[in-house]
Amino acid sequence: MFPFDGMPRPAKLFAEIFPLTHFVRIIRGILLRGATLADVFPQIWPLFAFFAASMALSVARFRKRLD
Repeated sequence: MFPFDGMPRPAKLFAEIFPLTHFVRIIRGILLRGATLADVFPQIWPLFAFFAASMALSVARFRKRLD
């Protein structure tokens, strides 16, 4: 929503936690610049890490409820 370059450094570091930040960069790269998979890979791996952590937490909580 706001230009990343205009944000203070602590706000930039905080924004890196959210998956939406990386998703928006990927979509902008593909739609506006025609980026390839190699171009957007630095933004894809944080999304995969967030997915893996969310899935692990979900599986752990599901097992606890099943017992």
